[in-house]
Amino acid sequence: MTGKQQTQYDNRMLDAPEGVLPIEKIVTDIHALEEQVRSLLELNASLRQRVDASERAMRNAAAAIDRQREQLAYRLGTEIIAATRSISRLVGLPISLRRAYREYTIDLTRRQQDPGSHASHPATPDDAKVQTGPAESLEQQIETLKKDNGLLLERADQAERAKRRSNDAIRQIQRQLAYRIGADIVAARSLPAMLKLPLTLRRTYADFKAGGNGSKRAAEFHRDIGDLEAKMWGGYAKYAHAELVQCLEDSRLRSKDRSAAAHALARWSFVDGDFGQAADLMERSTKLHRDNIREKCLCQLMCLAQAGRVVEAETVLGQIQSKVNEFIDYSVIRADIARRRALLDGRSVLDSDRIYLDGLNLAMAPSGMSPLKPADPSKPLSIWNLVSHAPESRAAQRSKVSIIVPAFNAEKTLTMALESLVAQTWRNIEIIVVDDCSTDGTCALVENFAAADPRVRLVRRTVNGGAYPARNDGVEVATGDFITVCDSDDWSHPEKIERQVNELAANPQCVAVLSHWLRVDDDLGVVGSWIPKKSLLDMNFSSLLVRRDVFDRLRGWDEVKVTGDAEFRSRILSVYGEESICKVKHNNILSLSLAREDSLTRSKATHMRSLFYGVRGQYRDSYRNWHLTLQQGGDPHLPRTNGRYPVPLGNRRAVDGDRTFDLVVICDFVLKGGAFVSTMNYIAAAARAGLKIAAVHWRKYELNVESPLNPAFYDACLKYGISILTPGDEVRTTNMLIGYPAVLQNIPDRFPKIEADNVIVLINQFATRLVDGSDRQYEPEVIRQHLVELFGTSGTWIPISHWVKRLMQEDPSYPEPYGEPWHPMVDTDTWCAAPIVWRGGGDRRPVLGRHGRDAYTKWPSTLEALKAAYCVDMDADLKFQGGAKHARSMLGFSPQNWEVMHFDAIPVNAFLESLDFFIHFPHELYIEEFGRAPMEGMAVGKVTILPPQFRETFGDAAVYCEPDQVRETVQRFWNDEAAYRAQAQKGREFVLRHCDQKGFLERLNAVETSNRGGRTAGAGVQTGN
Repeated sequence: MTGKQQTQYDNRMLDAPEGVLPIEKIVTDIHALEEQVRSLLELNASLRQRVDASERAMRNAAAAIDRQREQLAYRLGTEIIAATRSISRLVGLPISLRRAYREYTIDLTRRQQDPGSHASHPATPDDAKVQTGPAESLEQQIETLKKDNGLLLERADQAERAKRRSNDAIRQIQRQLAYRIGADIVAARSLPAMLKLPLTLRRTYADFKAGGNGSKRAAEFHRDIGDLEAKMWGGYAKYAHAELVQCLEDSRLRSKDRSAAAHALARWSFVDGDFGQAADLMERSTKLHRDNIREKCLCQLMCLAQAGRVVEAETVLGQIQSKVNEFIDYSVIRADIARRRALLDGRSVLDSDRIYLDGLNLAMAPSGMSPLKPADPSKPLSIWNLVSHAPESRAAQRSKVSIIVPAFNAEKTLTMALESLVAQTWRNIEIIVVDDCSTDGTCALVENFAAADPRVRLVRRTVNGGAYPARNDGVEVATGDFITVCDSDDWSHPEKIERQVNELAANPQCVAVLSHWLRVDDDLGVVGSWIPKKSLLDMNFSSLLVRRDVFDRLRGWDEVKVTGDAEFRSRILSVYGEESICKVKHNNILSLSLAREDSLTRSKATHMRSLFYGVRGQYRDSYRNWHLTLQQGGDPHLPRTNGRYPVPLGNRRAVDGDRTFDLVVICDFVLKGGAFVSTMNYIAAAARAGLKIAAVHWRKYELNVESPLNPAFYDACLKYGISILTPGDEVRTTNMLIGYPAVLQNIPDRFPKIEADNVIVLINQFATRLVDGSDRQYEPEVIRQHLVELFGTSGTWIPISHWVKRLMQEDPSYPEPYGEPWHPMVDTDTWCAAPIVWRGGGDRRPVLGRHGRDAYTKWPSTLEALKAAYCVDMDADLKFQGGAKHARSMLGFSPQNWEVMHFDAIPVNAFLESLDFFIHFPHELYIEEFGRAPMEGMAVGKVTILPPQFRETFGDAAVYCEPDQVRETVQRFWNDEAAYRAQAQKGREFVLRHCDQKGFLERLNAVETSNRGGRTAGAGVQTGN
C-alpha cells in the first residue's frame, strides 16, 4: 500500500461506521486465533497420545487379568499339591479355576517353545496439522477442537479409571486366589500349615483376610453416636468416651453427628462435676447443628450456671427463640441466672432473693398456682424459709388422702416437710409418719405436730429396714381412699394434693396420678435433673397418688434399698395399661426436692448413673422381666419378701449370712447361644451339687449394652437362689467360672470386688471365629492382662474340646491349656431319658433338622454345599429352630421342604424329639469349638450327621460325610433300623460319659487340687503375664 493509498484508507476509516475495527487489529486477532488453534492442536495430539496410551494400558491390563488368573490358578494348584501331597485336592476347586490352571499349564509350555510369539507393537497416532483460513473458520475450528479435546479428556479419564479398576481387579484376584490357597491348606484345621506357604503368598493371604472375606470382623462393627453414648453410660466410658471425642473432632462426619457427640460428652462432664468443660462442649454442639435446640440450649444454660459463667448464660438467653423461651424450664433457669447476676453485681442477698422469687412466680403464673414467699422476709431465702398462702378450696372433699412420710433421723428436715403438708388446701388428709428406728429427735418432733393437728400420727418400727418397708407399714394402717408418699426432705406446694386429686377425678379411667418436682439446694438454687435433659423438672415418683384398691391387688412397694418407686409405677402400668397413670401438667411445680450429698442417689454404688450400669439398672431389668409376665395375666401381688424376681445383692435390705460363695459365674447373660446355655448348665450342675452361687453379668462391648438379659437367667436365679453381683459388692469365692472369654477383651469402668481362690476361663470361644484367623473376637494377651488387673491372676484356661486344646497349643498368644477339656454339660437324667426311636421304612419321609443361631458361621459358605447339606427340595423334611434368614438370602427363596421357627419357639428337647436326624454343616472354616447343638441331638437319641472336622471332637458318636453325601447317608440309616439304633446309642453314650452334670463337682475338685499343687499339667492359676 502506497503512502497515498494509506492516507485514503485512513481517511475512509475515520468516516467508517462505529464498531468497524482497523485492519491491523483484525490481522492481529487472526494471528492470535491461529496461535490458539495451534496450541489446541498440540493439546489435542497430546491427549490423543494419552488416550491411546491409556487404552493400550487398559487392553494390557485386561490381558494381564486373564494372565494373572491363569498364573495364580496355576500357583494355586501347585501350592495345594505341594502342601497336601494330593492332586485330587484340585477336584474341590471351582471349575473356572481348574480350567484356568489347565490353560496356563498349556500356555506355559507353548511360550517356552516360542518366546517371541506374544510380542505386540502398539500403533502411533497421526500428526495433526494446522489448517489456516478466514477468522470465521478458525473460530469454528477452535470450537471443534475444544469439543474434541473435551471428549478426549473424558475418554482419557475413563481410560485412566478403567486402568485403575483393572489394576484393582488384578490385586483382588491375587488376594482372592492367595486366600483360597491358604483356606484350602488351613482347611486341614492346622494354623501352622500356613507357614509352609511362600512369604509373599502369606502376606497376600493375611492382607485379604484382614480386608474381609464375606464375614464381619469384630473390630469393624458400626456404631452411631447414640450407641456410643449408651456404651459410655453402660460401663465402658474408658473406651466410648475416647471414641466420642474422635467423632467430635472428625471433620468428615456430618455436623449433626459431631453435634450429638459434643452433647453426649457435655452430659458426661456435667455429671462428673466439670461444668466448665460441659459448657464449652455445649457451645460447640449448638454451633455445629441446631437440631433439638430446646434441649441443647437448656443443657448449655445449666452448664453455664453451674460453672458460674453468668454473663455467657445471659448472652445465650438473649439468643433463644421466643417459642423456646415460653417453656417453664427456661423461665426457671432465667430466674436462677438473674439472681446469680444480681449477686455478681453486688446486690444484697435479700434483693437477689426477691429477683429470683419474682422470676419463679412468673414461671409458675400460667398454672394459676399461689406464689412463693419467704416465711420470714428478713432472712435469706431457703427451702427452710419458704411458704405459699393458697386460698382455701371450696370444692367438696369427700375422698380422704393418706400421706405416708417415712423418716429416719430426719429431725433437721422433717419440720419443713410436715409444715408444707398440714398447709394443704385439700384438708381431708391423714399424715402417717413412719419412724424407722431414729436415734435423734424425730419422734418427739412428730409427737408435737400430732398434738397440734390430729391428722398427724406416728408409727414406730421396731427394726430398721429402710424407706420402702416403712411405706408398706404406713399402707397397712392407712384409712384413706387414696394413698401417696412424701419424703421427709421434700417441700410440698399447698395445692399439691388438691391438684393431683382433681387430675385423677378428671381421668376416671386412671388408677393413679403423678406430679413434677424441681430439685434445689438449701438456698433454693436450681439444681435440676441429675443429668441434663429436655426439662429442669423431673417426674416425682414418690408423689404417685394411687387408688386404695390398687394396693389391695398389688400390695405395695418392693422392700429394696433404691428404685422401689420406679418398680411400683411400672407394675401398675403393666397390670392396668400404659394409660392408667395420668400426670398433672408440666408447668405445675408441686414439690421441691432437696439435693443432698448424703442421699442414696449420690453414693457411689447406688448413684443415679447406676441406672445405666450397676445396681439400679440390673434391678430394673430384673423387675421388667417379671412385669412382662403380668401383661400376660400373671399374678401382680408382690409379697413383702418378694420371691417374684431376683433382686441384686447390692439392693437387698438384709443379706443372709456372709458374702462368701462357693462359685461365682461370669458371663454375658444377654446371649442365647451355646456359650449362654453351657454356662447355665454349669450353674444348674453347681446348684445340684449344693454349692452357693453368685453371678455377674458382663456385656460384650461390641454388642448393645441396653439389651435385656435372657429370661432363663432370672428363672435360674430364682430357682437356685443365685445372688446377682453389681459394682460396689465385695465378696469372696472358692471358684470363679468365666463362661464367655470374649467379654474380657474390654474391661468395665467399675466391677464387683471378687476375691477368688481359683479363676477358671472356659475357652468356648476361640480368639478367631474362622481357622484362617479372620473374624477376630478377642486378643488372648489382652484378656490375660485384664484378668490380672481384676482378680490378681490370669487363671486356668480350660478348652471345651480336644480340637480347641490343639488350636490353643498352636497359638503362642494362649497360655498352656488345662490338661483335660471340659465338654459342655446337660442334665442327662432329663435329656437321655426317652428311648431311642427309629421311624424309618415305609412311605414316611425322614425329618432332618437342627437348632442354633442364624449366623453366617452356622451355614456352608457355598450355595452348592448349602443345597446339598440341607436337602433343598429333596425327598426329606427339614426343620430349623433359631431362624434361617442367612440361608434363605443365599438361596434367594424359601425351600418347600423347610420349616423354620424362631429361637425359643418350643423347648429344645421337644424340638429335637420331632426329628429323625440331627444335621449340622456350618461354614467350612468356622471354629465350632465343641458343638453343643449336635451333642444335644445325641443326648435325645438322634443319629447326628456332621462334616469330617467334628471327628476330633466326637469320635464315633456321630456320622461324618461331605455335603453332597448327606441324602445318601440319611437313606442308609433310614432303611436300616439296627444301624440307626446302634449309631444313636453311640451318641448317647458319649453324652453320658463326657457331658453329665453330675461330674461337675469332680471337675472343680480336680482344678483346685491342681492349683494347690502348683502343677502345670492342668495349667494351674497363672499370675501375671
